[in-house]
Amino acid sequence: MLTWYRGMPAKDLNVLIIGLDKDVIRDRENPTFRRHRAYADEVSSLSFIVYTPRGDRFSKTVDGNFSIYPTSSANKLTYFLDTLRLGREIIRERGIDVVVTQDPIATGICGYVLKKRFGIIWVCNIHGDYIDNPHWLGESPANRIKNVIAKTMIRRADGLRAVSRLIRKKMIGLGIAPDAVVHATPSVEIDIFPKGGFDRVELKERYGFKDRKVILFVGRIEREKEIPLLLETMKRLKDDLPSSRMVVVGRGSLLDEMKDLAKRLGVNDRVDFTGHLPFETLKDYYRLSDVFVLVSYYEGTAKVLKEAAVANLPLIATNVSGTDEIVIDGKSGYLIPVGDGEALCQRLVELLSDDKKAERMGRAAKRHVEEVFNFKRNVGEIVGAWEKICKNKKGF
Repeated sequence: MLTWYRGMPAKDLNVLIIGLDKDVIRDRENPTFRRHRAYADEVSSLSFIVYTPRGDRFSKTVDGNFSIYPTSSANKLTYFLDTLRLGREIIRERGIDVVVTQDPIATGICGYVLKKRFGIIWVCNIHGDYIDNPHWLGESPANRIKNVIAKTMIRRADGLRAVSRLIRKKMIGLGIAPDAVVHATPSVEIDIFPKGGFDRVELKERYGFKDRKVILFVGRIEREKEIPLLLETMKRLKDDLPSSRMVVVGRGSLLDEMKDLAKRLGVNDRVDFTGHLPFETLKDYYRLSDVFVLVSYYEGTAKVLKEAAVANLPLIATNVSGTDEIVIDGKSGYLIPVGDGEALCQRLVELLSDDKKAERMGRAAKRHVEEVFNFKRNVGEIVGAWEKICKNKKGF
């Protein structure tokens, strides 16, 4: 059993998380909800404040010792005030010991204010390799301001949880004490897909992909995901893989722009933009696909790569933070340089033209994720990260 800094078991730890992922309240079958439900099983109580616009009409949900509080904010500016109000109420009601924020900026500022107001410990998660990242800084002038804020806030946190070894190394390089930076990465449940076989041919026919090779992407439709490279690749594959189709699952600010780009490139008939999907439907797309791609400029440790691996899919990803912890280059898939369309085309042709190799790599991907990202162990590591930071801060 984990022990907390007062010598008490972690079961006596009351945790408040502040986050932005609405899947935690939208869909109880989603891994985000299930993962946090598992964290709650390891502590006394887990409260989660999540940003939601007022129009979404979510209400507070309680599942045993796990409570989720939507902010129902009029706009993003009032989100901060709504979060602080809820945070004060929860801290007074629950006797919160540690507040965990999902980033150092939007949620981190709230965590810092609550830390100063109530004298509780603040742990800040670093989920992506964006701080001082030239790609992120170049996306908008606002990101340069955010970068300064992020670097200021991480120095005010009591501890950081880095989701990849590369991010942990970077945080230490920025002057954060090594003992204050814990590497603990979110896991994925191995049983998210039903046991037993399934009929991929039937699934493809059901979703309109009969006799097609399906390339799957799942993620936010934002600049860092480099969707244009995927669309340009589909244009290049017209001759080599005429039966291939790409499915782009997700929502984001660039969704309409990417649909227009697909039309301009003449591949709109070979690319399906599904928008956001309930996880039960997304599972079908994982199972009917033939290969999974993620060509981001930067990542943290992408959970979609783990989910795709559990579905026995070979993986192609850019060699950025965290992907090398999931993809074993040449064994469970391929790591390619950022922005390398030629390499992406080559690896797609290779995998989609050789079913045996693709199946072999898919099995290897699943074995690796099962071994390295064991769900129960990883849940313990993350709760243990909170525990370690509390222990270091209190000096016990």
